[in-house]
Amino acid sequence: MTRFSDRVERISISGIREVFEAAGDDAINLGLGQPDFPAPEHARQAAVDAIEDGKADAYTENKGTRSLREAIAEKHRADQGIDLDPADVIATAGGARRSTSPWRRTSTRATRC
Repeated sequence: MTRFSDRVERISISGIREVFEAAGDDAINLGLGQPDFPAPEHARQAAVDAIEDGKADAYTENKGTRSLREAIAEKHRADQGIDLDPADVIATAGGARRSTSPWRRTSTRATRC
C-alpha cells in the first residue's frame, strides 16, 4: 500500500471533485469528453506534414515547443498588452505533468531496505 506524507493526507478533495461526487447518476458531465466536431482541415494537414517531416518522432520539451511558447507570449502581448518572456511560458497537452509535480514534492521519501 502506498504511503503518502502527512502533508498530502491533510489535503482535502477539490471543490470540483465534490460537485462531481454530489451529482446524481443521471447527471451529464460536460467538463470533459470527446469533441463532437472534426478537427479543422488545416490542423489535420499540419499534423500530417509534421509526421512526414520527422517533427513528430520525439517528445517535445517539458515546457512545450519554443515556437508555441513564443506564439502564446505574442498573443498575450497583442490581446492584453502583457510583455511575456516565452521562457516563462509553459504549454502542456494535459494536466498529468502539472498535477504530479506538487505530489512529487510532498510525497514521503522512499527508504532503502
